[in-house]
Amino acid sequence: FGLHGMPLPSRATSSSRQSSKIEIGDPPVPANITPAVLAATYSIGPQAVNRGGRNRQGVAEFQAQYMNGADLKTFFSRFVPNASTGDDSVSKFVGIPYHEGYGEEALLDVEYIMGVAPGVKTEFWEWPNNDFCGDLHNYT
Repeated sequence: FGLHGMPLPSRATSSSRQSSKIEIGDPPVPANITPAVLAATYSIGPQAVNRGGRNRQGVAEFQAQYMNGADLKTFFSRFVPNASTGDDSVSKFVGIPYHEGYGEEALLDVEYIMGVAPGVKTEFWEWPNNDFCGDLHNYT
């Protein structure tokens, strides 16, 4: 699962097999990892956010990994219910202006960085070319 200490998904047991041991060929069971699970696992308590302050966080995305603003708002309504108005909006786009798209990696990155720290201004840095090395050079 990649993250240390994350809870494994539970396995249903049948009457013929009373073990919850994962076997080769078992169907995958998705983990239910939400911002609340991350906060509980890593002891991230509620923090006071200075919405007018200079603190920033950001994600860097390459090779046409775009985000979708409507999906980000849906994520917040489902998994960050106590967020304030506007916490579900990216504060700045760098590289190119907002380009609506569906990049799974990019959307997960921005949803989860914002979901565990609602209210912190978040920048989305995008280099859409398929020249990863060139884009990385331009990023740095």
